[in-house]
Amino acid sequence: MASGENDYNFPAVYFIGIMDFSFHEGESRVLYRYSLREQETLELMTERIQFIFLELTNYPSLKPNATVLEKVCYALHNMETFPDRPAGFENELFRLLFESAEIATFTPQERIKYEYDMTTERDIRNQIAFAEKKGMDIGKAEGIAEGRTQERQRIVEELRRQGIPEDVIQQAVEASKKG
Repeated sequence: MASGENDYNFPAVYFIGIMDFSFHEGESRVLYRYSLREQETLELMTERIQFIFLELTNYPSLKPNATVLEKVCYALHNMETFPDRPAGFENELFRLLFESAEIATFTPQERIKYEYDMTTERDIRNQIAFAEKKGMDIGKAEGIAEGRTQERQRIVEELRRQGIPEDVIQQAVEASKKG
């Protein structure tokens, strides 16, 4: 196996550290990526484990043509000072980010109610999914049974057409129901 290759069978794992301080004083970069290497040989253990650090202090103001990453860093660094969501932060990612921030400001009573509501919603979704699966299983079983009944009827009609005595046909039908 070549350096950095592996046969580990696990999904990629990312650690994302959002820091309101800097390990890299004097640097202007915001994003730093690290991976696991063996200390003596510097052999890459795996590319499937990554450490990503966002140093928010290196991005205190918003540039006119900011990337999504820069907007995220700006929002995270300045969120507590925003009276409302700023213009240019309308897409789904920012909607989720700002909703999450609102949840973080809940009072203890609001948090308990929110968690109860979320648990209730998940329970209802799981109940519906279970009922749908059970309904599908029942429908499938009924369909199989219906198919067997139709097949028996077809065979009975064929045996009658061939002149097989009715008592022999009935014995065959009873035997097919048992097996």
